[in-house]
Amino acid sequence: MCLAEVIPKEAPHRVADSILDSILEIPKSISESVSSALDKAPLEKKGPHRAVDAVAKAFPSAVVTLGEGLASALDKPLEHVKR
Repeated sequence: MCLAEVIPKEAPHRVADSILDSILEIPKSISESVSSALDKAPLEKKGPHRAVDAVAKAFPSAVVTLGEGLASALDKPLEHVKR
C-alpha cells in the first residue's frame, strides 16, 4: 500500500478551506442584503452604507484569498507524494 492510497481524495486542508469560504460568505450576504434595503432610501446607492458594504465585503474576501494561498502552498507537498 502506497501513501497515495491512504490520502483521501479531498485533502483535509482543502476541506477546511472550503468550510472557511462558506462561513465567510455569510457576512458578505448579510451586508449586501442590508445595503440593498438601504438603497431604497433617498440617497439610493450613493449613501454611506455602500462604503460600509464595500469594507464588509473586502475583509472576508481578503481572508478567502489568504486561505486559498495557504491551501495552494499545502497542495505542493501532496503533489510530490502522489507521484
